[in-house]
Amino acid sequence: MKSRNLIGIAFVLFLCFATALAQRPGNFRVIGPGGGGAMFNPTISPHDLNTVLISCDMTGSYITHDGGRTWRMFNLRGVVNFFVFDPQDPKTM
Repeated sequence: MKSRNLIGIAFVLFLCFATALAQRPGNFRVIGPGGGGAMFNPTISPHDLNTVLISCDMTGSYITHDGGRTWRMFNLRGVVNFFVFDPQDPKTM
């Protein structure tokens, strides 16, 4: 029984490694944020069009300051329903 479990585990590990190394059709690549959940509430800064906030259904939120080339994740410890930029102060969100 033990050897059967070890063979099963080895097979699963083999499949994981083979899948990770497989080339994706169409040369697709991942860009932008993502963590397996849906993205909601995209909010663009009225002061800088390159600054964008977006929330995820997995409680994470993301911000970019370079128009989406790079993203940083942050967590507000709950699901975010909306973002607001202060119309007067560009440093307040």
